[in-house]
Amino acid sequence: MLGNRGYARYLKVARESVAIDPDKVASDAQFDGKYVLQTNTALGAAETAQAYRSLWQVERALGELKSTLAVRPVFHRRDVNIIGHMFGAFLALRLEVALQKKLAAKGRKLSWPSLLGDLAALKAVQITLDGRSYTIRTELEGDCYKGFQAVGLRPPGRVQLEDSPEMLCH
Repeated sequence: MLGNRGYARYLKVARESVAIDPDKVASDAQFDGKYVLQTNTALGAAETAQAYRSLWQVERALGELKSTLAVRPVFHRRDVNIIGHMFGAFLALRLEVALQKKLAAKGRKLSWPSLLGDLAALKAVQITLDGRSYTIRTELEGDCYKGFQAVGLRPPGRVQLEDSPEMLCH
């Protein structure tokens, strides 16, 4: 216990004995079940506590960022490349947070990895037929439509004529 600083602060070490210091235990008991946060921001107590409680989302998102979005360590040599890599990762995280907020505002609880998979499955191909170019997309899968809806976007039409904005069918 002496080697663990968390425990050692509650111990009283004498010449030939080690005992629990009841005064230190009692002094710390006033904080049982409470967060004690110290900050250098101008935020109030409630905002500081909320910011602290939401840190788990950032940690979870960073973990998912590496797996879900397939962001892997890239060994760059130039500062501009490192900054670009970090910016891309941060932007992806920021977009996730924004989409999660919009989904929550609409009362939608969707699994982020599942939604990302559904959006990744959405593909489009351009074809030319009789001299006209068309874009044809795959069917919307799973929660893909709910993702578009949450951000106020209409999914692209199933078939779209390239030289005009009209959608031939949804």
